[in-house]
Amino acid sequence: MKQLGFFTRSAATVLAGLGIAAVSAPAQAQTVWVNSVQICSGGSPAPQMQVSSTGDVTIVCQAVGTTTGTPAAPSCLGQTTSIQVGGTATVSALCTGTNTTTTYAWTSVTGSAPPFTATNSVSVTNVGPFPAVGNYSYSLTATNTPGGSSTPTTAMVVVSATPPPPPLPTCSTASVNGNVPATYGQFSPTIPAGGFVSYSLPVYTSTGKAIYMSTVEGSGRDGQNVQVQFAVATCPGDFDPTKTALAECSKNQVVEAMVLPATTGTARTPTSICTLVTNTQYYLNVRNTYANGTNACGYASCSFVVTLNSN
Repeated sequence: MKQLGFFTRSAATVLAGLGIAAVSAPAQAQTVWVNSVQICSGGSPAPQMQVSSTGDVTIVCQAVGTTTGTPAAPSCLGQTTSIQVGGTATVSALCTGTNTTTTYAWTSVTGSAPPFTATNSVSVTNVGPFPAVGNYSYSLTATNTPGGSSTPTTAMVVVSATPPPPPLPTCSTASVNGNVPATYGQFSPTIPAGGFVSYSLPVYTSTGKAIYMSTVEGSGRDGQNVQVQFAVATCPGDFDPTKTALAECSKNQVVEAMVLPATTGTARTPTSICTLVTNTQYYLNVRNTYANGTNACGYASCSFVVTLNSN
């Protein structure tokens, strides 16, 4: 109901404007209009007016544009969330028929479900962590005042095992063209157009090594401006950074200017210098290609000198 209060010096004047007789007992009308504007709708219950002993007029009615009746209870549907062992979850439900009076009450259904501080919310974040695989249930009841409570609904958290890491790519059967000695090695490959060579690098056991891989022009017709690509990988012949090639250890340059510096450490450093992880077998893969991967050797084969120095 909407209560409209009129406070005037003369109740009779107000009543005359409303077209209602001045009586002290409650009076009823189907609609109420003020200055040609309808403020009370008809129907049941009918508008009621009272005049106080001091001349104040009070009209109680159903305001235009609103409805009568008892508010209904909300309706909720629990949601299911899937996480992995050790993670946290959001426990939530979807509710309809709520209003500003709605309150929410959560309880744990599964005895081993991680508890959380009771919260007056349809959604609770960062519940957990969940230490074991299983299904965990929480019950929600939403209540309108007035209107009553919803039928309890169950929200589920499904916890699965952490998946194993993906298997390492299988190395190709490409042959190794040579083994680089511990501190210095020099090779003079002749690489067929579209082909490559691979050299087995030393397995470094200490961190902080200073390593330089480079090329210089060899004898013959190829010249110093032939493009060459270096790619350090855990598989011979691999130039693909989505497989075993290290993106930070891949470089394209002309033969006469190619230098790829590297160091050794306990982990890769993808955003900086090429770092070879200790106790890991790597291969230096070499081919004549441009940065886009197309062949850069204009002859049947190209040759130059590959050098590796380290401390």
